[in-house]
Amino acid sequence: MQFHWRSHSNRNTPSSVTHELSLLESFFKELVSRFAYVSFVPGNHDLWIAKSDKVDNSISKLHDIIALCERCGVGTQPRLLTSTVDGVQKHVWIIPLYSWYHEDFDDDVSTKGEKIEYWSDFSMCVWPESVLNAEEASPSCPTGTPELYMLGLNDERVERQYFDGLDVNHTTIITFSHFLPRRECLPPKSVLWIKYLPKVVGTTRLDEQIRKIGSNIHVFGHTHILWNKMLDGIQYVQMCLKYPRERQNHPQYSLKSIHEMKVYDDKLSQANMYEVMREQSEARKSQV
Repeated sequence: MQFHWRSHSNRNTPSSVTHELSLLESFFKELVSRFAYVSFVPGNHDLWIAKSDKVDNSISKLHDIIALCERCGVGTQPRLLTSTVDGVQKHVWIIPLYSWYHEDFDDDVSTKGEKIEYWSDFSMCVWPESVLNAEEASPSCPTGTPELYMLGLNDERVERQYFDGLDVNHTTIITFSHFLPRRECLPPKSVLWIKYLPKVVGTTRLDEQIRKIGSNIHVFGHTHILWNKMLDGIQYVQMCLKYPRERQNHPQYSLKSIHEMKVYDDKLSQANMYEVMREQSEARKSQV
C-alpha cells in the first residue's frame, strides 16, 4: 500500500516470518526504519514453539508477539490513515484480522477426513484445549483447530463502524489476514503440487467478517501464490515475496521488485489500481 508521498508509504505484513522471536524483532525494526507505518498479524510459522521460547503454547506466544509489536512500534489494531490529494482528503483504514484454517475450506467432499501425513503445524504448534473448536479432531487435522478462537479475537473490530464521520466516497477499507478467506483465492487442485493444501490454508468464516466490516480490499498470505481477483465487490490480493528458490525456479510467478507489492495508491481509483496490478502480472509472464 502506498500514499503519494514516499515518507508516508505503509507496509502490511500478513506474516509468516519466523518462529524465532529474536529474528522477528530484527525484522520489525528493519521495516519500521523504512516505512512510516507497519502493521502485522501473525501466521502459522510465527506461532510455532521454538526451543528458545519461554512459553509452552502457541496462544502464549501469540501474546508475546503482540507485546513485541507494541515495543517495536508495529501496529496490530485497526488504524486510520489520511492523505490529501488535490485538496481532497483520502482516508484508508488498515485492519488486521486474526485467523486459522479449517479442513472444510476444501470443497472437495470426496476427500473429507483424508489423512494428512505431514504438516509442520501439527507438531510445531501447541494449543491449549480451551481454544480448539468443539469438534472431534480428524485425520485431516489431528491436533484440532483454533479457527473459531482466532476469529473471535476479531469480534470488536468486526462490529466497529468505520465510516462514521468520514466521506464514504473517499474512504477505503483494507483488511488483511495470513490465511485465505475464500476457496476462489486458491487455484484448483489439478494444478496444486500439494493436493491437500485447501484443508490447511483458510476458512470461509473469515470472509463473513470481511464483508461485515465493509472491506474494499483484502490482503492475505500463506500460500506463496500471487493473487489479484475481484470477487463480489471485494478485491482479494496476495503480493508475496516467496522463498528465494521459488523466485529462482518460477520467475514468471514472482514479483520483480518491492514496488509491485503496492495494492493502494491514493492518486488512483481502486479499479485503476486493480488494472495496474493485472498488467504487472501479464508483464511478468511475458518476460519468461
